[in-house]
Amino acid sequence: MPVCRFEPALVEAVILAELEQSERRGDQRLTRAYHRAADPLYETTAPDQLNAAFDELHADFFNQWGFARLVAATFNEFPELQKRAPSLLVLAARSKSEEGAVIGRDGNSVCLRLLTGRFADRDRLGAFIRHELLHAADMLDDAFGYRVEYSESIGAANLLADRYRGGIHAYQVWNEPNLSREWGGQPPDPTGYVELLKACYVAIKRADPNALVISAGMAPTGTWTEGIMPDAMFVERMYEAGAAPYFDLLGAHAPGFKAPPEASPDEVAANPELGGQRFFSFRHVEDLREIMVRHGDAGKQVAVLEMGWTTDPIHPEYAWHAVDEQTQADYLVRAFDFARQNWSPWISIMTVIGLADPVWTPDDEQYWWTVVYPDWPETRVKPAYEALKAMPKE
Repeated sequence: MPVCRFEPALVEAVILAELEQSERRGDQRLTRAYHRAADPLYETTAPDQLNAAFDELHADFFNQWGFARLVAATFNEFPELQKRAPSLLVLAARSKSEEGAVIGRDGNSVCLRLLTGRFADRDRLGAFIRHELLHAADMLDDAFGYRVEYSESIGAANLLADRYRGGIHAYQVWNEPNLSREWGGQPPDPTGYVELLKACYVAIKRADPNALVISAGMAPTGTWTEGIMPDAMFVERMYEAGAAPYFDLLGAHAPGFKAPPEASPDEVAANPELGGQRFFSFRHVEDLREIMVRHGDAGKQVAVLEMGWTTDPIHPEYAWHAVDEQTQADYLVRAFDFARQNWSPWISIMTVIGLADPVWTPDDEQYWWTVVYPDWPETRVKPAYEALKAMPKE
């Protein structure tokens, strides 16, 4: 029979957050009910049993206030998943990047990590859980061919290429490895990335010789600290570590920041209002291309894996270079036009950021890059969507 289990630390955090939220609204009823149950525990419970008593108390409130029922009801929407993995373990996520559902090592359970803040909006909580369980259901579908031993990157690369041979034409290996957050907090390691790239390249080509392998797009930056390496430096060191034979296209990220797409890296570097560094230019892609040419790799193309202009007025680290929605639309079309006229034949795909995840809100910085709103089930599009749709295409 399907069962949901919850990490006590997550349950406690959710209860305390719910109490704080209700107090901010001026509603003391939940707080009074909580203290009527909690305060006597200090007098009636032995010290060595107090933690267990509070875990039980928090679990009771978690059930009474409907959180457990909401999670269980969403899990019950996936009867086929429950046949394969009848146990759902819900744990606390330490960061947004840690959130999500994975298949347990036993292959018979789903582990779902959630941030405490997810529980503040029950409608969005249900939507997010449903989104993650859909992924888990796909993984356990017999057609997907998932096996627990394929949980590591190289095995996953082989599994995907074998499963989708002839259907998926290209694979990107990792994302922004010039940031320590992609290394579990360890310093960025170009040589280590090349070792992974090589292993994935060999596995993918073995499973599907016609598939293309794209190197990771870097986070455009000129900062060099223990946790960040400039993107151009990382690419340079990739080549020095012998990366060239192990990718078919060089991946690149090309946000335009505040500058129009035609502005050169030299122009942007000379203008403090546009950021004052080369990587603040959409055309910083040309700097990466120059590294390829210098290393004798001019025969390959560049794939722009992320490009766009944000309209974010909220987050200070993005608001300084935000544009309005009409300018975002104009710049995107002009970026494609510039690339068509000036980057042929070495430019390949150019991928706009993007389509919104239905669970994003204005509090998520990703929300402001998109060309559609995260509405569901109705779709609302931004001017950029209509402009890209109407743009001449060859």
